[in-house]
Amino acid sequence: MTRPGLISLALALVLAGQSVSLIAQAPSLETPSPASPAAPDTSPVAVDPNALDDKYRLNVGDQLLFRVVEDRDPSRTLVVLDTGEINFPYIGRIKAAGKTCRELATTIKPLLEKDYYHQATIILGLDTQMRVRGKAYLFGGVASQGPIDIPSDEVFTLSKAIIRAGGFAPGADRTAVRIERRTQRADGMKKETLTINLADVLDKGRTDQDPIIQANDLIVVPSQGRSGSIFISGEVNRPGTVQLPGERKFMASEAILAAGGFKDFADQRKVRIIRTTPQGQQEIAVDLKAVLDEGRLDRDIELQADDRIVVRAKLINF
Repeated sequence: MTRPGLISLALALVLAGQSVSLIAQAPSLETPSPASPAAPDTSPVAVDPNALDDKYRLNVGDQLLFRVVEDRDPSRTLVVLDTGEINFPYIGRIKAAGKTCRELATTIKPLLEKDYYHQATIILGLDTQMRVRGKAYLFGGVASQGPIDIPSDEVFTLSKAIIRAGGFAPGADRTAVRIERRTQRADGMKKETLTINLADVLDKGRTDQDPIIQANDLIVVPSQGRSGSIFISGEVNRPGTVQLPGERKFMASEAILAAGGFKDFADQRKVRIIRTTPQGQQEIAVDLKAVLDEGRLDRDIELQADDRIVVRAKLINF
């Protein structure tokens, strides 16, 4: 090849190389592919079982939020049934009344891990969206007797219940306030009575002696001396509170008359008087038909402050 031919060939190769370089450097007109989203973190969240509540004991009607962390599913709302049980997913009904959330979580964790989970981290607590978690009932020496809501968003103690009821009435015995409670135990429903010196709680700051109120608690504030009141329920025309005269004896028959008398189907022969003594709760049966209709005044019963009279309906056989 002649010299001019070689020069022409070299120049062509240089120009071709520049074209390739320009093409390589030109920006792409294609839309870049979006970055792939990061894979979700499926590792379990660390939850300290000791963080679960270990003070409040569950009762019938309480609603709880339940979740197994490893499921990564939203919480479920579960209810303590009338039997004292909760119907849990997979494992069915488990006794809950009388246990704390921590105790209940400790119970169900191995049951879930036995057949359904390699590891089950339990989150269990009262549903704080509920404004109330039941009612307590106040009777005796308080300004306003009757039912009172138990708020779900605070620790509701005995002293708070008294304050919500308007405080103590004149003549109330602040040193011996009683809480009558039915508690679900492993061997069945048990009755218990707590006697609290609220004077120490309110005057001396003994908050360690201020118990937490549970749903369906009956709070009885006794009166000092003979004065005070009794409570009548059931088959009478005006159930409610009757004040004791204080200066004289007050009999069961008088209390019935003060409550407007018996209704038509009242069982007058099996009237019950429920009385709380230092030895426990006492139940006295009295035949008030014999007293009122037959003149058997020897069968009448003298009432004491804070007695409760219950008049049931007669059983009618058809």
